[in-house]
Amino acid sequence: MIIRALFFPIVFFLAGMCFVGIASAATVVQVEFPDLVEGAEKIAVGEVRDIAFVHDAAQGGIPLTRVLFDSIEWWKGGEDERTITVEFLGGEMADGSMVEIPGSPKFRIGEKHLLFWKDGRQYVNPFVGWWQGHYKVDVNQAGKAVVQWPQRMMPSSPTGEGSGEGSGAKGSSLPGSHSHSHGGTTHSHALKAAIAPSKGAEPAEEVTIDRLKERVLSEMAK
Repeated sequence: MIIRALFFPIVFFLAGMCFVGIASAATVVQVEFPDLVEGAEKIAVGEVRDIAFVHDAAQGGIPLTRVLFDSIEWWKGGEDERTITVEFLGGEMADGSMVEIPGSPKFRIGEKHLLFWKDGRQYVNPFVGWWQGHYKVDVNQAGKAVVQWPQRMMPSSPTGEGSGEGSGAKGSSLPGSHSHSHGGTTHSHALKAAIAPSKGAEPAEEVTIDRLKERVLSEMAK
């Protein structure tokens, strides 16, 4: 399964060692917990096995980042699939310059991530709510698998835990990126004020994967 990014309108100028890419603006909506679960066609925990940059000739050679996950634990959809491959816009160009899209995920081989994503169509970023749809899984001092979960997305539980805040949607402007290379030196810029708030900019609390899975399954059962 490969999730291909659908490109924003992009203007390329190629002249010698120079590359300029401009992506049009879009809006990222703040996602609340019920919408995150409902909006994700598939939810799973997986380990990053491989990361590669590919270039789409049909789109002028623009780079895509392709990430392969294995050791999959499915929470929603895809139960028979042993691996997940996601593609999203951005990555390394053939000349070594980088194209960065604000809000796109950054993965490292060996990491585990909890993923909420849309399948079967093309997206610049396949994860629900961009940064709101993927979370790095760590192991805490007690040896439990945990994620840093946004407090505003803490759902209500039968025991009354969680913030259970309202679900008013908020949008933020998402301009594109700018990348160029001169004289063998790479310059890569994500335009300022691209996304607000970003993951890590909002209050979060440590939640175990087991607890979160229980809440996701409970939300799906509604």
